[in-house]
Amino acid sequence: MKKIIFKMLYILYKWCNYKHKKSIQNFIKKFDGGEMCSLWLRKIFKDYHNIMIGEGSYGGCFRTENINANTIIGKYCSIANNVYIYNRDHPCRYVSTHPIFFNEKYGDITDKNLIEYKQKIIGNDVWIGQNVILLASVRQIGDGAVIGAGAIVTKDIPEYAIAVGNPAKIIGYRFDDYTIDIIKKSKWWDWDFEKLKSDNKYFSQISSFIELLNYEQGRPII
Repeated sequence: MKKIIFKMLYILYKWCNYKHKKSIQNFIKKFDGGEMCSLWLRKIFKDYHNIMIGEGSYGGCFRTENINANTIIGKYCSIANNVYIYNRDHPCRYVSTHPIFFNEKYGDITDKNLIEYKQKIIGNDVWIGQNVILLASVRQIGDGAVIGAGAIVTKDIPEYAIAVGNPAKIIGYRFDDYTIDIIKKSKWWDWDFEKLKSDNKYFSQISSFIELLNYEQGRPII
């Protein structure tokens, strides 16, 4: 029965106004496992908003009014509700920067003048704090990156980097290169959700996490 209801809501969503779309989103969140796990919610965002959201990610990634189309968000990301992600700019070299000259929403725009949304990829296990703005010039945020509250990001952020400020600057990295390599190769974000919950005690310290990897692989990795 649930599957039939969710499918009906999915089809209905296309024809709803903003208010009713929000109601459908909230209903699905409540009854389909919540933001972290709902497959139907992710299908709606992918098919109707061109926003792809990985398993486990939650928060501001589900605010269509803040996130432009053509955004890919990895697994297990923590994104504050008032994060803004932009994938296109107003054209400063046009006679006017007004959207009636480049946005198909406001009328027939020739391919020559149309400004499309560029793709932005946010990796796995990324934490983006309150009031962060990712400008259209940003193409990629690496796995494990942390972006501090209020930062305005103008360029790509490497894996496991910590970036703060306006414009955002890298002030350090979460781990050394060797540890980052171990975590990356583990691809823990592809593990089963139930396994992650049962093994969460190994995630508070790198040494414990490496012990878990050694046990599961049957050989030392260091």
